[in-house]
Amino acid sequence: RIWKEIETLAKRHHKKDARAWLNELMKTKTFKNKEAMMQVFTNVLKSADLALPNFFSLLPKTNYEVLPMQSYKEKDSPAAYYFSPAVDGSRKGVFYVNTFLPEIRETFTAKVLAFHEAVPGHHLQIAIAQEVQDIPEFQKHLGITSFVEGWALYSEGLAQEMGMYKDDFDLLGRQIYDMWRSLRLVVDTGIHSSHYRWTREQAIEIFEKYTTKGKNEIENEIDRYITWPGQALAYKIGEQEILRLRKLAYDTLKERFDLKEFHKAILQNGAVPLSVLQNQIEEFIQTQSNTSTVSVQ
Repeated sequence: RIWKEIETLAKRHHKKDARAWLNELMKTKTFKNKEAMMQVFTNVLKSADLALPNFFSLLPKTNYEVLPMQSYKEKDSPAAYYFSPAVDGSRKGVFYVNTFLPEIRETFTAKVLAFHEAVPGHHLQIAIAQEVQDIPEFQKHLGITSFVEGWALYSEGLAQEMGMYKDDFDLLGRQIYDMWRSLRLVVDTGIHSSHYRWTREQAIEIFEKYTTKGKNEIENEIDRYITWPGQALAYKIGEQEILRLRKLAYDTLKERFDLKEFHKAILQNGAVPLSVLQNQIEEFIQTQSNTSTVSVQ
C-alpha cells in the first residue's frame, strides 16, 4: 500500500520508476551543512507550536529546545531523539538532531521526524505526563513503549490533519517513515523468528530496497532491532490502538466528538498500558454521551 502511494507521487513528478526517483532525491534533496539542517528543524517546529492550540486543550507548561546531537555519539545514533525535561522544570526538554554527515540526510523527512520527536509527539506527551498533579509520581515517568511510541506515530499522522505537510515532498517524507516503521515489523520477525532466521545482511538489503536511509543509518537501525526484540513492533501496536479508540469514540459520539477532549483523555494520566487506555476512553465516551455503558469490541 505504501509503495503504491510512493509510486503515485513519482508519476506525478514524471518519474516512471519510484526507486530511481528516490535514488535521485537521496542525492539532490539533502542538507548542505549542519547549520542549514538545524534551521530547518527549528522553523518546522515553530509552525507546529502555533498550530497546537487548535487540536489540544491540554498543553505542557515546560518548553523544549532543538539542539545538535553530541559529537561523541552521533555516528552510531539514530536520526534524532528526544530527552525529557527536568522534573522540577529547571531544564527544558531537548530534541536532539543528528547532524553527522548532513549531506547524506534527506530534507523531505525533516518534518515527520520533528513531529514525532518534539510536537505533537514525544515532548507534548512526556512533558504533560510529568506535570500532571493527581497521579502517583511513578506514573508520571512510565516509559511504556506501546503508549509513548504509539503516540509519537499517531502524531505523525495528526500533523497531516494539522496541515503541516505542505507539498508532495513533505508527504513523501511521511510515506517513507511509514514504510520504515512497516519494514521493521518484517525485519524484527525475520531476525528473531526460529522459522525465518534472517541474517543482518538480509535485513539491511530490504531497507536499502524500500527506504531512503543511508548505509550508516540503516546499519544502526538493524543493530537496534537485533538487540531489542519486539520494541519496534510495540510502536505500531500503540498507534493502531489509539486510532482504533479514536474511531470508536467518533462513531459513538458523532457530533459530540471533540478531538481536543479526546487528546486530553489520552494524555491526562501519563503513559499507561493499552488496556488501561481502553478503560480511559470508555469513560471518556460515557461522560461525553451520558450513556451508562459503552462496550469496546
